[in-house]
Amino acid sequence: MVIALLGIICGCESWEEIHDYGETKKKWLKTFLTLKKGIPSADTIRRLFERIKPEEMEKMYREWVLPYVGSCLQKQVCIDGKTVRGAGGQLHVVSAWIREDGITLGQVKTDEKSNEITAIPELLETLDIKGGIVTIDAMGCQRKISQKVIEQEANYLFAVKLNQPTLYEEISEYFQWAVGDEVESKILSRFEVAQKGHGRISRWRVTASSEVAWFESKSDWVGLTSVYCSTTKPSKHKQNTRQYGIIDAREKGKSGKKPCTRGREAADVQAAWRANKRIGVADIFWRRTT
Repeated sequence: MVIALLGIICGCESWEEIHDYGETKKKWLKTFLTLKKGIPSADTIRRLFERIKPEEMEKMYREWVLPYVGSCLQKQVCIDGKTVRGAGGQLHVVSAWIREDGITLGQVKTDEKSNEITAIPELLETLDIKGGIVTIDAMGCQRKISQKVIEQEANYLFAVKLNQPTLYEEISEYFQWAVGDEVESKILSRFEVAQKGHGRISRWRVTASSEVAWFESKSDWVGLTSVYCSTTKPSKHKQNTRQYGIIDAREKGKSGKKPCTRGREAADVQAAWRANKRIGVADIFWRRTT
């Protein structure tokens, strides 16, 4: 199992490649493994993993990486679902990735991508996310999921799309009005950042508001304190993309949830969800107030 784990970390994608890795690194592996019968064959490694219970393997993995992750306090817990490459579109995995540590803390398998809605609470149940910031794309923007995050004493940032039509309409209409209103525009928080990469410059402009008393659906979303609008301009030749979202930025105290007033507020939020091979990422910048 140790050989397989090290091989996968080094990029092995088949049982044969894991076996070859073991043979190549045999001298080094012997410094901490017994290997009385040498490196196991590819078929032996395969049979081993066929007999392992996935739940137990997941539990052992989490216990192994926790010392490197430590607490999720002030860390971003990115939840996202992906279709596993080479699975014929049949295998979907929902993962929890800790951005600051670059480590996947846990994952669950779903039969269909639409089942992510039920898989996310199941995944959160297995994790200690206390004090963290859970970010999820529009698929996971569900009332029950927001409730689950709050119950586990974490904050959330959810993207909002047309799968929540009422929520989307309220937020989009608000920002269309607010940015042009002389009075309302003064209470908006703004943040802009430019990032270079792959021969191009991408710019993200985020506008956020913590004035949500007007929000008719506010009572449906536990912990909601702010809404945001993110505009992304990938390059000169592409159109801007716009995204809306909701945020729970309440400070968690020993006695429960406390409004984030003088302590900490999500004044600046960069809601640029970057699509990469592992997960969509939303960066949250917290600003301390005095």
